[in-house]
Amino acid sequence: MRKIINLLASVKFAVTLLVLIILFGVSGTIIPQGLDSSHYSRIYGPAGDILFKLKLTDVYRSPWLIGLLSLLWLSLLVCAKGRLKSWKKQTGSLLTHLGLLIILLGALINTLLGESGFVSLPKGDDQAIFLTGNSGYRFKKLGFRASLDELSISQEGNACLSGRQGLALNIAKAISRPDPSPPPLVKGRISYPQEQNKNLTCPIGQKQPLAPEGRINFFDSTNRIIAVKTIKINQPFSFKGYTFYLENYELRYLNWVELKVTNDPGIPLVYAGFIFLNLGAIAIVITKNKNKPL
Repeated sequence: MRKIINLLASVKFAVTLLVLIILFGVSGTIIPQGLDSSHYSRIYGPAGDILFKLKLTDVYRSPWLIGLLSLLWLSLLVCAKGRLKSWKKQTGSLLTHLGLLIILLGALINTLLGESGFVSLPKGDDQAIFLTGNSGYRFKKLGFRASLDELSISQEGNACLSGRQGLALNIAKAISRPDPSPPPLVKGRISYPQEQNKNLTCPIGQKQPLAPEGRINFFDSTNRIIAVKTIKINQPFSFKGYTFYLENYELRYLNWVELKVTNDPGIPLVYAGFIFLNLGAIAIVITKNKNKPL
């Protein structure tokens, strides 16, 4: 038992854990996350099946990362416990360790209990479920119903876009031509207006971006509206523990949006941990200044 405690209290052990956690984070950035196994087989060939089985396609919820975070949490706990005997002289260090412990606890809660997915909202039709899942999709109940009440598009400020963004404008123009087939879905983040604002003169090859804005109604089980929220690109809103982001919208008829839905129950702990972390840093600076000779 003493050997295990000494190992957890070791700085080398903690640094090794941090390096491994960083490497897992990098792999989660390089490898696309949360897709179907067939996607990885198509991209990586036989190696795709290995990545999928090792949970490297869902790194942030993998047992590997959860285990590393848990070990790091225990290591910090043992280090903090060793400083309790001289807590009056090491208040800043204790607060710093406490902050890190709370942050890691919040991260573990998010990893184990957090949710992320999408909900599709056609205009006038309500939904009570969203599509979620990493390494395998499933439907999850929201506990309330939501519907798109209105979606509008306006010119966004006096900015002009160029280069590839101008090409995206031409694509948006092409797909908006009258056609009896169903309208294609356009990514909200790369959709641009068909005409420039007459009050703005952009250089040749540059266009203005769109500023989509939607109004979402939320209903309870009795079909009563309990909340009305406005959503824009890069301006999410929260409702009953869920955060909603505008991801996609239908450009031609303005009758459909797709919202990203996230639920991160550990976020309050992460914020609280950062408060303790900053308090500890301030206490360390004050203590060092007091001990300096005049």
